[in-house]
Amino acid sequence: MMTCNRKLLQLMLLVSIFAASSAVTSSDLETLRCNVWNLIDSSGQNQPFLAQIVRLVFHDCVGGCNGLINFSDHGNAGLEGPANRLQTLYDNEFSSIMSRADFWAFAGAWAVVKGSVDNAGGPMPPVTFFEGRTDATVQNANPNLPNPHGGIEQVVEFFEAAFDFDERESVAIMGAHTLGRARPDNSGFRNPWVHNSHVLDNEFYQDLRDRNWRQQTFTNQDDSQNTQWVHGPDNGRGLMLNPDMALYKDIGTPSAAGVVSCTFDACPAADTASIVDDFALDNALWVQEFTGAWNKMVQTTSDPLSPIPVDLSALPQCPAPDSGTGTGTGMGGRTPQPPQPPPQPQPRPPPPPMGRPPPPPQRPPQGMEGPGPKGRGPQRVQGEAGQRLEAAGEEP
Repeated sequence: MMTCNRKLLQLMLLVSIFAASSAVTSSDLETLRCNVWNLIDSSGQNQPFLAQIVRLVFHDCVGGCNGLINFSDHGNAGLEGPANRLQTLYDNEFSSIMSRADFWAFAGAWAVVKGSVDNAGGPMPPVTFFEGRTDATVQNANPNLPNPHGGIEQVVEFFEAAFDFDERESVAIMGAHTLGRARPDNSGFRNPWVHNSHVLDNEFYQDLRDRNWRQQTFTNQDDSQNTQWVHGPDNGRGLMLNPDMALYKDIGTPSAAGVVSCTFDACPAADTASIVDDFALDNALWVQEFTGAWNKMVQTTSDPLSPIPVDLSALPQCPAPDSGTGTGTGMGGRTPQPPQPPPQPQPRPPPPPMGRPPPPPQRPPQGMEGPGPKGRGPQRVQGEAGQRLEAAGEEP
């Protein structure tokens, strides 16, 4: 009997030692930050991997943040590549200390911080890091994402059902469209939502309010057609879909093809227009409320979660990425990095003439896409029941 008790105590001691050694620390999160930021910085012009991570986390948390996504579902088109890039990093350095669901959530939080750091002088989002999510082994039913041809009602209903968001939180989280762009070969839609695709700021709301928008129908290579809102000459620039536009304008009930019966100027103000005005005029306010909605979204799980304190005011210096990997050298999963001074504010150029009265202060420059893809925003993808609206992310 004593031998059995001794063995049981030894086993319990081993379990407690393993649990202690695999607990996530703030140092682990700083190391993860460096790895994720190096992957983002090495992902090309406008850092598309930033938006892809944000979109991946959103999809994982629809139905519960559980580290498992059905990549065969067309509603998740474009997510497998980013997930594989993160999986390599996870397998190499972090699988012994956290679940994949926690890893994705942490990577998403650091992507949000990265977008704010790149907004020189912008406010730091008060993200909170929670651990304790467990990885699912059985795939949940595919989420019924909002139709991009629809209006505001289905968007608010979706976010309320998925994350228990109220109307203001739903409008705030839609600002994630400030990251990424749409591509015709993935969703049938095109263009960036805004000009600076890797910067987390309130430009989405400024553009929504101050541009001369019009609806335009595009024909894709497969002969399918999609109607979206654009601005500017010829085929137009920028992108708003009906759920975006419905945040500011009462577009009524669009046709099955997404056509709205009123013009941008003629459509009356939406019930949520005042919230758009709030966010367009106050970037710090939007960052605060967006982050509150984000923190609520990443806690969509039945698992008990615990916060991990992380000091976001002092950003450590990351080592140079390894060639071809985007990850730092000699990181080992737990090596703290030396401190780095916070980024200094940089002046932002004044806006070009908008043709509408008057644009908000400190508006970043708008313009053409230039050489190569520019812009950021949500994704629209084709599902079995038609095209669907994604919350955010770059379509690769």
